[in-house]
Formats: sequence, C-alpha cells, structure tokens
Amino acid sequence: MRIFSRYFAARFLALFGGVLLVSILAVASVEVLLNLDDMLRSGDRASGALRYLFLRIPSYYWNSLVPLAAATAGFLCMGLAGHRFEIVATRAGGIPLARLIGPVLLAAIGVAVFSLGIDETWIVDSHRGWAQQEEKKLRLRGDRLWYHQGQRIYRMGRPDLSNRKIYGVEIFELNPNGRLQQKTYAELAIIQSESDWRLQNVLAQRFDPANPAALPQIEAMDEVQLELAPNVDDILLASNPSSLGIRDLLNGIQRTSRDANPEYILLTALHQRLAQPVTLLLMALIGIAFGLRVERSRSFGLPAAGIVLTLGIFYGLRSGLSILGTGGVVPGSAIWLLLLAFAALAFLFLSRAPR
Repeated sequence: MRIFSRYFAARFLALFGGVLLVSILAVASVEVLLNLDDMLRSGDRASGALRYLFLRIPSYYWNSLVPLAAATAGFLCMGLAGHRFEIVATRAGGIPLARLIGPVLLAAIGVAVFSLGIDETWIVDSHRGWAQQEEKKLRLRGDRLWYHQGQRIYRMGRPDLSNRKIYGVEIFELNPNGRLQQKTYAELAIIQSESDWRLQNVLAQRFDPANPAALPQIEAMDEVQLELAPNVDDILLASNPSSLGIRDLLNGIQRTSRDANPEYILLTALHQRLAQPVTLLLMALIGIAFGLRVERSRSFGLPAAGIVLTLGIFYGLRSGLSILGTGGVVPGSAIWLLLLAFAALAFLFLSRAPR
C-alpha cells in the first residue's frame, strides 16, 4: 500500500508543479507582450526586465495561481485515474476510495504548509519590492507607511479606503540642510481632493535648527489644511497590508485595537493570509471531487465545466467578502464561512462518488 500511496501522491505533486510552472510561464508571456515598455524602463536591459517579472508575478498572481494549480492537479490526478480505469481496478481489488484520496490530500497539505512559508518570505518581500518599484519614495516599515516628498517625511498609520481617511499621521519638515524644523502630529487626515488634506486634532512642535538644544514651541490646533503634490493621496490610499507578514499584521491590530474605528483592513488581510493554505487544500479537494466524476461520465468535458463554474463562484464571493471586509461591512472572518460552505459542497460531491 505504500507504493500505491506514493504513486498517487507523486502524480498529484508532479501535476501541481507542471501546472504551476506552465501558468507562470503563460503569465510571464502575457506580461512581456503587454508591459514590455515598463519592463525595459525598470532597469538595465535583460536584468531590469527579469526583476520586473520576479516582482510582478509574485505580487499580483501567486496567491491565485497556487490554489488554481492545486485544483487542476487534483482534478487531473483523479480524472486520469478514472479515465484509465485505475479507479475501477483499485475498487475491484478491495481498496476503498479513501485510500486513493488520502495520499493526494496529504500531499496537498504538505504543499499548503510550504506555500504558507513562501507567502511569509518571498511573496511579502516581492510586495515590498513592487511597491518600491512603482513608487520609489514609498516604504512600508512594520505596520506604518513612510513617504518622502520634498522637505517633508510622512509617517502614517491606518488608511480608511472607503472614507478617504488616514489615522495617525506624523509629518516631519526639514530645512534645506536636512535638519528637523517642525514635527506635526494629527489624529486624523481627511483627503478632500487630489492634493488637499484636512488634518484634525493637530499638535505641532517647532524646532530651531540653529539651536538644537532649545526647547520646541508647541501649538495645538483643531484643524489644519495641508497641500500635497498631485496624486499622492492615490498612492497612499492604494497602499495595502500585502507587504506585511502575519506578525506585523498582528502587531498592527494590537496597536489599533483600542481605536474607535476597528482595524478592518488589517483584520481582513490577516484572515485572508491565514486562509490561503486552507484555500489551497480546499481547491485540491474540489478538484478531486470533480475528477472522480470523470469515471462516471467517461469524459473530461462536463466535470471540467463544473469545476470552472464552482471556482468562478468561489473567487467571485471571496473578492466580494474581501471588499466588504475592508470597508467594515462584514467581519474579515467571513472568509472562513465561505471556506466551510464550499468544503461541505466538496464532501457532498465525494459522498456521491461510486464506492
């Protein structure tokens, strides 16, 4: 039975690796065709183009390609077994269906654990590198966003995408010699237009660069208008916690847990990150469930259409929950209810498979 288990586990892993590699190459080819100019502008010739791809693909596509590769591998693994009468042979030999599915699921669990490690290292670093590639003045450190514009350095906390607000803003203003001449803290920054901010509950400290030992002048203000360069607000509000690891997300949530407005963005991102390996395992299970239907239909057509429809519905609902969770309409933990519902659907399909 060990040889039997290794056979199906190895088939799943080989199919998963092959599908993932082909998907990455296909995405890279499309990126080259559509964004060749951007690739060439990102660095010196081939090295710049490769750096572009090595940042772009993990940042934009990895978290979708890996679960889809698991679903395809699970589908083909069981589909090929049914099409080649391997399932009939094992059933005739008295081997239960669970012995076919078990090794594949164990292999999928191993891939999911490995994928989580990749997400917390390479993928997070790629998100940070891509942010720097797109806007070289933008930096993420811990759970704070830093931005350098002219003589000002901004340190910002939580952005509220739906209401165009940023909570916890510090502004450091430097003189032409690079010395600090004013530090401004605002509890809330409201982005009113393309380049205008309205700061509320402001505390300003003015320093004398010529006399660093002198005490600063402190002034408290209810409201201050601030003008920025055009489109800076879009860059800041478009920032997301994808560049933060799980530890940084937890730290950010802990620091903002006492705010009047809960940290919806970080909470949603944390649940999405934790759900990623479970999603991979669920996709493999759905692929197995539809792959077993190939034996009955003697064709890949209908089962393939079924899995495409199921995955389309799943990812549509997941995207909707992510948007609603970021805006605080639904809790970020709603992703687990979605996973539970589709896991129940997959087990329902498995229960109807011939024994």
